Amino acid sequence: MKKPPAERPPRARKRATRRRTASYSVPMKVRMAYLAGMGRSGRQIADEVGVEDPQRVRAALRAMGLKLLREPGAMELIMVRVPRPVAVAATELADRSETTLEDFAARVLALMCLEERVMLQNLLDTGQAE
Repeated sequence: MKKPPAERPPRARKRATRRRTASYSVPMKVRMAYLAGMGRSGRQIADEVGVEDPQRVRAALRAMGLKLLREPGAMELIMVRVPRPVAVAATELADRSETTLEDFAARVLALMCLEERVMLQNLLDTGQAE
């Protein structure tokens, strides 16, 4: 004789714990992921892709399994165009100090802007007087 099938208790309705994130086009998601990989902040990415709320950018990145590389208040990315002779000289100096060009440029900029502000201001003032 067969046993009757056991009754299952009714399933409790699950309450949604996550808010639905806006759906973005694949090219926009790729752009967001690229900018996040470049070290941009949520605000910078939102401004560049045309999203009003940086929180939505962060949510979209989390949904893709990504997160922002930089923490708030961390390093900033500054891209600067310089004449080729300056780039060559900076590369040579970085090689001599056994560091990357990015680290060398960051050290020089920090030295001039934070530690030697008076000298930097004097150099800028004499450049304008000529």
